[in-house]
Amino acid sequence: MNKKAWFILGVILIVFFAIVSIFWLGEKPKNETIILPEFNQKACTQEAKICPDGSAVGRTGDNCEFSPCPDDKLVGNDKDEHGCIGSAGYVWCEAKQKCLRVWEEKCEK
Repeated sequence: MNKKAWFILGVILIVFFAIVSIFWLGEKPKNETIILPEFNQKACTQEAKICPDGSAVGRTGDNCEFSPCPDDKLVGNDKDEHGCIGSAGYVWCEAKQKCLRVWEEKCEK
């Protein structure tokens, strides 16, 4: 091949690569909008509330309120049908129509 043929082949290759490069590099990225899900996460403070039974509860929920204390029976929460607290020593005195401690006040019969 003579010099003229090599020159023409070189020009054709340069033009070819230029056209391919223009199409390949000139591609515009697609304008796609990606919608991410909303995360409404909320963090509560790490405070603790001490319940009457000695256990502790933390804050929870959307309003960060303290969780309710367990429903265990509390000391002194053992009232009888008259409202007397037996664990505190109170008994019903029929004569006086009230709760009393027999070692503090006598129940006359």
